[in-house]
Amino acid sequence: MNTEFCPLPDGARLWYWDDFAPGQCYQLGSYYLSKQEILEFGRHYDPLTIHTDEAGAKQTPLGGLCASGIQTIAVAQKLQIEQLFSKTAIVAGASMNNLKLRRPVWPDQSLSARIKIQRCYRMPTNPKHGMVEYQMWVLDQQGARVASFEIGIVLQCRPDAPTAVANSTSTN
Repeated sequence: MNTEFCPLPDGARLWYWDDFAPGQCYQLGSYYLSKQEILEFGRHYDPLTIHTDEAGAKQTPLGGLCASGIQTIAVAQKLQIEQLFSKTAIVAGASMNNLKLRRPVWPDQSLSARIKIQRCYRMPTNPKHGMVEYQMWVLDQQGARVASFEIGIVLQCRPDAPTAVANSTSTN
């Protein structure tokens, strides 16, 4: 993915819906996922052998312990909140679509995440809110995609902005 990334919010001011536009790309840092963390998550939330038993996982078609797909999504959520959306006027998450788990996440890997804004539009039911839809990719430390999905979030519009902003173009 040869992409120029936009700077992340520095915390000096809150970002609003008006600050996002189709085509913007953000790199969201990385997170190291240890074997212990995979085992603990698996025991609590996805108790399949491939997530909870290192010896048993070797006997499965994947041939070893790996992170739950739900855990991979949770890591992506953590990165996007810490790096971007904790500094925005977020109202709520609205959608997650087209989830693809492309390859296993093995223990002791660093995962990173990237997003590309696809569409932005005012909410028809509340012009003080806008929808931002984006594509998200989760990558392993070699840069291979391990997961991808589309997200929709509702953000507050800048309080002093006119309500007839045409920000609703989309890109692919």
